Amino acid sequence: VELGCTMMWGVVVVMTLGAAPLRPAGPNMNGDYTIANPLAGAATKFSTESADYDADGSVEFFDVYSPEIRTQYSQVYWTMMAAVPIPPDIVARFDGKVMAITGSEMDQVMVTPNKPDISVPITWSYNHHYGQYIQGKDSVLEQVPADHHTDLTGHAMPGEPVWITRASDTDSNPTSPYPTSTVFATGNGGEYRKSFHSYPAPYAQLVESPVAWNIQPMQIDTKNRDGSMDEPGMPFTPGIAPQQSLAPRSGPDAVYSGLLECPCTDRITRSLGDLGTASALLTGVCEDTITLAADCEAAATKLSAEIVVPGRNASACTYTEHDGTFLAGSAPNAPTAGWKTKAEAQTWCCASPHCGGVTFQEGAYTARSGATPQPYKMPALASWVLGGAPSALNFSAGASTTLPAGCSLSIGKRGVDAFFNTAPSTAQCGGTVGARKVSGNVLTSVNVSVDVAMDEAANKVTLTFSGPVAVWFGVGFGADAMAGLPYAIVVDGEGTVSEHKLADHAAGTVLQPTVAVVSSTVADGQRVVVLTRSIKISDYESDYYNFDLTLPDLPLITAVGSGSTFAYHKAHAVTTLPLFADAGASTCVCAATPPPFGQTASGTLSYSSVGTNGSSHDSTVGFGKRCTPLCPKGDSSCSQGSTMMEQQNPTCDVRTYRGGLGCCHHLYFLTDTNQSAQISPDLQIYRMKTRFYFQEFNATKHKQLYRWHWQTAMGSGEYDIPQASPGTLPEDAVYTINATIRVSDFANGPCDYRSGMNTLTPSCKAGSIGFKPIFLGGHCHAPTCLSMELFNTDTGELICRNLPTYGNLTSNATGDHRFEEKGYLALPPCVWGDPAQGLSEPPLLLWSANLTAVKRCNSTYGHTGEMARWQGHGIIV
Repeated sequence: VELGCTMMWGVVVVMTLGAAPLRPAGPNMNGDYTIANPLAGAATKFSTESADYDADGSVEFFDVYSPEIRTQYSQVYWTMMAAVPIPPDIVARFDGKVMAITGSEMDQVMVTPNKPDISVPITWSYNHHYGQYIQGKDSVLEQVPADHHTDLTGHAMPGEPVWITRASDTDSNPTSPYPTSTVFATGNGGEYRKSFHSYPAPYAQLVESPVAWNIQPMQIDTKNRDGSMDEPGMPFTPGIAPQQSLAPRSGPDAVYSGLLECPCTDRITRSLGDLGTASALLTGVCEDTITLAADCEAAATKLSAEIVVPGRNASACTYTEHDGTFLAGSAPNAPTAGWKTKAEAQTWCCASPHCGGVTFQEGAYTARSGATPQPYKMPALASWVLGGAPSALNFSAGASTTLPAGCSLSIGKRGVDAFFNTAPSTAQCGGTVGARKVSGNVLTSVNVSVDVAMDEAANKVTLTFSGPVAVWFGVGFGADAMAGLPYAIVVDGEGTVSEHKLADHAAGTVLQPTVAVVSSTVADGQRVVVLTRSIKISDYESDYYNFDLTLPDLPLITAVGSGSTFAYHKAHAVTTLPLFADAGASTCVCAATPPPFGQTASGTLSYSSVGTNGSSHDSTVGFGKRCTPLCPKGDSSCSQGSTMMEQQNPTCDVRTYRGGLGCCHHLYFLTDTNQSAQISPDLQIYRMKTRFYFQEFNATKHKQLYRWHWQTAMGSGEYDIPQASPGTLPEDAVYTINATIRVSDFANGPCDYRSGMNTLTPSCKAGSIGFKPIFLGGHCHAPTCLSMELFNTDTGELICRNLPTYGNLTSNATGDHRFEEKGYLALPPCVWGDPAQGLSEPPLLLWSANLTAVKRCNSTYGHTGEMARWQGHGIIV
């Protein structure tokens, strides 16, 4: 089999192994399997030999190997790998035809030419999960934003982009009723090698004109490099682990690595995102006061970046170049596409209080918020760091009766002064009422800058606008869209100023002038206009904007036109202008009101790669979890719910999140920062391998399977197992979660016959009443999984019970026993079919049926990142 193109920073590496000849399927690659629900008393025992699909012996197979996976100890490998061509004679044979895939087997192997593959022990590299795809010649594999349906059916973090397959825009056979690709993701974790993955006749997954295979594995390197695990079959010995790891380190239970549970190391920084942002206050006193000096300094540093201290201009800015690096984060209000020249980007960056520098990548110069160069292997990558801080912050702490209590900042001649006041104080935020001065400025992405300065004693606001000289530009106040019908000031291409009450996407009404033009100058292609007017205009409150000295943020919309005369805009931007007390008065910095437990989906988890020698990279991912609460009693309209919120499971909140996918992204190290020097440079090198069993599709024989998928840990996809209280009897150390869902919640939407997602939906069969499951497997992790059960809530019927079988070999897990490592599991699926095959008839699940899932785990030790996913295939009836 030829191995496909491995993309490594733009370099294409093609490797080839000898092509295995096609032949009828023989004994299973991984040995015997069991299923969860064989028909009791059946005259015939169901055969789990994939070659025994039917009596005619026509099942064939082919093997595919992934590109190499290379990891160091504690490193995560989780990415979509390059496409691997399937054998060319199969491609030619099935061009324009449909393949019926009747099953598969998987392994992770070390490959040596002309020698048998050697299975990589699960104690060396733990498969957390995978998704794999057979692609047809008319299919596309792409990432799309997650929605409610993909959150239910995918394996990504909630809200993250997910991989899907679809027919290409140039589909050569668009009227075909058969899929252009198909997805395999059942029993897809540490249980995958000894869990059955084949179907009873006549059921199969279909794919038209197959050409390639893709896999997205998530592997965790757990192989201790101290020499104690150098050869397969040697006993597992725990390697170094972060403080957050909950696995036992010694004794008879120390048979698994805590790394497989994705503990959040000290490399992870949690943030509430916008929910945790400290806020400025210009009147009264803070309702929630910052109580720590370090928190005050951090919050003041962030807010001070929005203040432009006089003296920063293009001629005063300097940049230092750093080849092969990037700067994190796009600068607020910067155009997403960037600029074509470095000079344009650096000029914008210099004028923006939010910008830390410029990065060049993929042909564009973009303004960045970060100012710390981070190495990355990418052609022509370079960054220029802006010299000096946007505002010089001078922080101090002490006791004062004249400054507000807690945290505050003020604008001085030498920059921004931040102070943490430890003394009780009645001083008000914003200064003395009647004599307050407030100012602020912002540069928007359409290159219009706005400066506002209010003087309460003079009842005067001074507005300074800067925009392109040849066309009109305008500023709307107190709104984030024209639909808000804001008051706006427009400067045309000749410098004439007019005031408007805008309409929804229309010019609106021209108002009587209230502003006085102090000056209008042109330089370097920019027009600068200085205007004054009263802060409040009581006679015209319905049409004119009244400025407010107590509001720390002023919503704005800005726009520029294509010509000199005011007309429909060429481009527009929505932004917020931050306002701060001026003339030495204090702006209070208040703590954010903590959100309720479980309402932190907008939080973030940031990873630091410090000390990893360039083999990892800094990263920030969204938290995204919205654990679904139980349905209120008596609410018949509610069909989805889980006990996770009722149990206050730590996974539901970013502040209590201890481990899981959010701390376990591609190339992350799962060891603490101070353990970096202990990580061996030795690489573990191996490949993923899949054997696919297939037949030529026969429309009178085969029945197409549709995929369905449901998470018991609803809204989070994973959960923690809190450790049982000391003294708990082993048989009582059980943690249980429950969830409910209606079949129509995951089986819905339009039917796309060509989509490789093969999603179960009533739309794929007119007049359908429900579906019958043919194959159903759970997905849970060693070493905590005890059972997974699925019930028909309406009838009380048990649909499926998955009971894991655990390995028991502490050593010599090789040869035919190579998958029996102690503490690691197989998860026999439920399989339904013809009683003559030794199977039970599949149950009918109506589209309106309600289901209940029950998951039980061993809580002798605590665990993080546990999963409880139902993954199945069925037929529509």
